[in-house]
This record gives sequence, C-alpha cells and structure tokens, in this order.
Amino acid sequence: MKVLPIFFWFTTLVFTLAVNAQNTVQLTKDEFNVLRSDVLKMRETHPDKAIAYVIDILSQYKGVLNTKQTLRLTYAKALFQITTDEFEAAYATLVQCKNLADKLAEPYLSYYYYSYMGRNFIGLEMYELGLDNYLKSYQVAQTLKNRTLTSQAENNLGHVLLKLHRLKDAISYFERFYKSAVKHNINSHKAIGLNNLGEVYFEQGKTTLALEKFTESLAINTKNKLTLNTSWSHHNLGKVYLQESKLVLASKHLQQAINTREKYGSIIESLLSKVVLAKVLLAQGHTQSALDLLNIVVTQASKRNSYTAYTQAYQVLKTHYKKVGDLTNAMDASEHFTASKLKLTERKSNLGLSHYIAISELALKKVNIIELQKKNALAAGRAQWQQTKIMLILFFATLIALVMLLFLRKVNKKSRQLKQTITDLHATQKALLEAEKMSAMTTLVSGMAHQLNTPLGVIITANSIIKEKVQKLEDMLINKTLNVHAFKSFIDEAKQTITLSANNSDKAAELVHRFKMISAELEGAKLTSFPLKSFILNKLTLLANLYQKKFIFDIEGHEIELVNYPDVLFEVLEQLVKNTFDHKQEDTDIVESHILIHVVKERVNIIYIDNGPGVDEKIREKIFNPFFTTKGMQKNLGLGLNVAYNAVHHLMQGKLSCEHSAVGAKFIISLPIIIEHESND
Repeated sequence: MKVLPIFFWFTTLVFTLAVNAQNTVQLTKDEFNVLRSDVLKMRETHPDKAIAYVIDILSQYKGVLNTKQTLRLTYAKALFQITTDEFEAAYATLVQCKNLADKLAEPYLSYYYYSYMGRNFIGLEMYELGLDNYLKSYQVAQTLKNRTLTSQAENNLGHVLLKLHRLKDAISYFERFYKSAVKHNINSHKAIGLNNLGEVYFEQGKTTLALEKFTESLAINTKNKLTLNTSWSHHNLGKVYLQESKLVLASKHLQQAINTREKYGSIIESLLSKVVLAKVLLAQGHTQSALDLLNIVVTQASKRNSYTAYTQAYQVLKTHYKKVGDLTNAMDASEHFTASKLKLTERKSNLGLSHYIAISELALKKVNIIELQKKNALAAGRAQWQQTKIMLILFFATLIALVMLLFLRKVNKKSRQLKQTITDLHATQKALLEAEKMSAMTTLVSGMAHQLNTPLGVIITANSIIKEKVQKLEDMLINKTLNVHAFKSFIDEAKQTITLSANNSDKAAELVHRFKMISAELEGAKLTSFPLKSFILNKLTLLANLYQKKFIFDIEGHEIELVNYPDVLFEVLEQLVKNTFDHKQEDTDIVESHILIHVVKERVNIIYIDNGPGVDEKIREKIFNPFFTTKGMQKNLGLGLNVAYNAVHHLMQGKLSCEHSAVGAKFIISLPIIIEHESND
C-alpha cells in the first residue's frame, strides 16, 4: 500500500491537537476550507483512500463541525462513493444529506442532493429516476438564479438524455452549456461542452463532426494543462478512429487515455478505455494481447464492483469467441455476461424499492405531521372559543361592537384554516399517488423476474448436466473405459441438452426483447409520410392472408396522408387483431373487424370494433397494464396491449383507449396528422 503524503498526516495532526485542546470550539470558515481542500486533494491523488479519509475526518471533528460543514463533507463522501460504483452506500449517504439540508432550509444545498442522487441512479442505468432528480436540481438552480448551478444542471440533463437516446433534447442542453462556457470564458467547461457535443454526433453517426469536436476539446484541455480531462478526448477519439478502421490512431489515443487515467487514479474509467483498446487489438489481429487485456479488465472490474466495465469486457469476449467458433468459451462469457446483467437488475430493483419506500415513509411522515397540526389547531380553536364566550358574557352589554369585530376576525381565521386544510389534503393525495407508483414498479419487476426465472433455471440446469456428462466422459477416457457406444450416447445427450439450453436462451432473449418494448422506444421505427387508409388496407390484407379464411374486415373513411411511424402502427393493429383472436366467441371461428377513419381538426381517429364478447367494464381500466391477462400468464404474458399503449402514447404522440361498445370490443387510436420526432438513425 502507498503511504499517505506527509502533508495530509501533518494537517490531520494539527487539527486533532486543536480539537483535543478545545473540544467545544467550532472550526472557523478558513479552518474548514483548509480541511475540505485536503479531502478534495485526497480524491485527486489517492481516490482509493478518499472514502475512508473523509469518514475518518467526519468522525474526528464531529464535535467541532457545524451542520453545514458536516453536510458539505458528507456530500463529498457521497460523490466519492458514486465515482467508485458504490451506489447503494451512496444512496444511504445522500439520504443523510437530505435530512441535514432540510434542517438548514437553504435551497442551494438541496441542489446538490438532487444532482448527486440523479448521478447515482444513472450509474445503475436507472435513467428515468436520474432524469427526474436532474430536473429537480435544474428547477432549484433556476429558482436561485445561479448561473453556475444552472449550467451544471444543463450539462447533467444532456448526459441523461443522451443515455435515453433523446438526442435532440440532449444536444439542446449541451449547446446551452457550451455557449455559457464561451460567454464566460471558462476553458474547462468549453472543453467539456465540445466533448459532449461530439458524443451526440457520434451517436447520430456523424463521425466527421464528432471527430472535429473531440479534437477541439483535446486542444483546449492540452493548452490549459487540464491533463485528466484530456483522457475523455483521447478515449472518444479512439472510439471514432476504431469505427473508421484507423486502428493505429485508435490505439495511440486509447493508450494515452489509459495512461492518464491510471496516473490520476481513475481506475474505473481506465478499464472502459481498455475494453475499447481490446477491440482495436482484435481488429489488428493481436488476439492474445486483446484476450489478456480483457482478462485484466474482468479481474479489476470484479474487485472494484464496476458493472459497466465487467459487462462490456464479457460482451467483447462473447462476440469474439462466437466469431471464431469457440462455443465453450463463448458460452462461458455469455454466462458471466448474463449473471452480471441479473446482478445489475437485482441492484436496480433493490435500490428502486428502497427509494420508493423512502418516499412513502416521507409522505406518511408528512401526513402524520399534518394530522398533528390539525389536532393542535382544533385544540387551539376550542380554547379560543371558550375565551370568547367568557368575554361575551362579561362584556355583552357594553362591548357589542367589539364582540362583532372579534367574531369577524374568528371567521377569517377559520377560513384561512380551511384553505390550509385543503392544501394539506392535496399534498396527501400527491403522496398516495407516489406510493401507487412504487406499487406499480414492484409489480413490473416481479413480473419480469417471474417470467425470466423458468428459462434461466432450465439453462442453468442444462449447463450443470452437460458439465456432469463431460466430467463423466473425461473420467472414462482417463480410466480407458471409453467405448464408441458411450461416446455416441454422450454426443446424443449433449445435443439434446445444448438444444434445450439454446431454446431456453432464445426464450429468455425473446422475453427481454418484449420487456424492452414496454418503453415504447421501438427499435428501427422510422418517421414517414404514408396514406393511412391504403396502409391499413394492405396490412390487414396481409394479416387476413396469414389467418386465411378466419379473419375478415372492412374499412370506412376518406384517404388521408399521415406523418408518423407506419411500422409501429402496424404493430399496434396486429396486436388488436391478435387480441380479437385470443378473445373470440367460442361458437365461431370467424373474426370480423370494422375500422372507421375519422378526421377531427389536426388529428385522426382510427376506430377498431370486432365481433368478440367485448371488454368487461370492471377490467377496462386494467387491460393496458403490464402483465395483465385474463388467460393466465402461462398462456399469455399480458404485455401486448401494454406495448401498444406505450407505442401510441410515447412514440406516436397519440392516445389509445378502450371504449364501451354494444357489440364487441372497441378501441380508439387517436393520432396527430403530422408529428415531429427525433430519428433513431
């Protein structure tokens, strides 16, 4: 282990002596700034010791730190935990920060809570919760009219929107951040802004623009000796040159990124650069060097609990072994990759559940406080009323005017109390809605886990069986008892087991694919102009051919040109037809559908009515929920209508509803005639 620099030991010794000499005296502002500066320097020079160091500081100076000083050091501790992928510990630390910030009642302190909490969620790929917290930090910054905090929040929002592939929104926030840096001549921010814009262009496939921005960012960082920041420019330049097959340049920049990051103790970031460098080595034909580098990444990532580097490394290994036909190693890499994904899902579920439980507890606490306030108000009201009655009895004859004045004041006070009660009830309603969201998320996670458990269990069992058979075959070979019959028997059993494993792997992959479709960001969807009536006629004709004589339909309405996602619309219509078949009348094999196209101002309504038994009013509000099915989850996942609902609402910018109908089921798809949406190219 490296020995801590003498400077830090000396600073710690001086402050310890000060505390022992005068236990009740708090640190001055200057003394605290020196102490905090030491903590930040420790992060820069010895990041692996930073968390323990700040914990030790908080313990040593507990008696002399005021609330604000304690909060600032605790925020530093949370940041260090986030940067080392200790997300669960960071969440607990941030909850402590929130409690301290609430005591101080200073809005700018809440900004860091939401900002760090958003970063923590993003580290576990919980992007929606990350976006929610970043938006809250942005609101706080704008309320405070603080340019620096607002600029930071815009940069954070750009990053999470980039992760969500909302590239149009991401580039908008990145451009604001960069323009602010140029306006105020902040070189480090200018370099960061250019790097961010380059990442968006790279995602959009605009490699020339991306290369330009990354090169400009590197020049600014180099000129201003922002050495650690240059590692991001080198890392991104390596990715661009790899994509352009300029492998020598890619290797040069990635090696520079690795060297810089290891020099400054940014080990996790260096692992990410090593994964990309391994891809370059594979492309250059240096297979063994690439595999050795990936094994180093896996080992170090496992020690540091770095999920991202770990999964990326095994993804590269799996792809390579599959490409060269080494199925054994490919399967082993796939198992590690899947196990890592499952571990991430478990961490996300646990942290998400903890988060919503914390929110619910906070809401319940607020409800209890409101109830106590109401009781106190009622008690105070009764006491006041008693006093008023005594005054009326004593001074009724001579002070009638004063009594009337007091009466009017009493009415006004009751009116204000009533308004406050209404406000409290609204807050309670909001808290209950948040609790309902938590319940919905728990149901979603449980459903996914239930569906994936069976195929994954079969895969694990199949792998165990094949390992046992291989071991048995190896023993027979060693003991020289292996014969042709036994070898052929092993091959037959291995084929069956591998087929079973492959089938269940495909099933698990299909389940994951269907789960991903819940987000409504359907892969490959293209924004296109198309004639609606002709499109529906062609697609339903295709479905009719698929179902042969069992499906008939008719379409009414005028032709209209629509700008939307035709492939997604086909998915929605196909799901409605499938739903009709799944719930058709038992006494008929023929399914009939009637479709009406109706234009209202700038929207078009596609009304779909079938000849089935219809939808019971009791379940009409539930049919779009994930995993809801009347057929049982062994026969039907219950995701079809939920995917259709998400696609229409979130991607197609429309509405999908189930309405009452005298005959059959009636669905209405309401869409804008023209929409504008960021392309996924």
